[in-house]
Amino acid sequence: MEKLSMKECIPCKGGIPPLKGEELKRFQSQLDDTWKVIDEHRLENELLFKNFKDALSYLKQKCCRFDSSIRS
Repeated sequence: MEKLSMKECIPCKGGIPPLKGEELKRFQSQLDDTWKVIDEHRLENELLFKNFKDALSYLKQKCCRFDSSIRS
């Protein structure tokens, strides 16, 4: 099975229906327990930080894996 983190969201581009049912559950099993699939439509995860600085640092670190131009 292809890793979820390596997939591109083709349905978001239009013309292809989103994952549903058993196919969605197969990919959902690759997520850790903090992620929830809402209405077979979107992913939701709540991250808690002790302050804004820690939250911003986390986001910069995660975003920079995909787009190095975000680094300050």
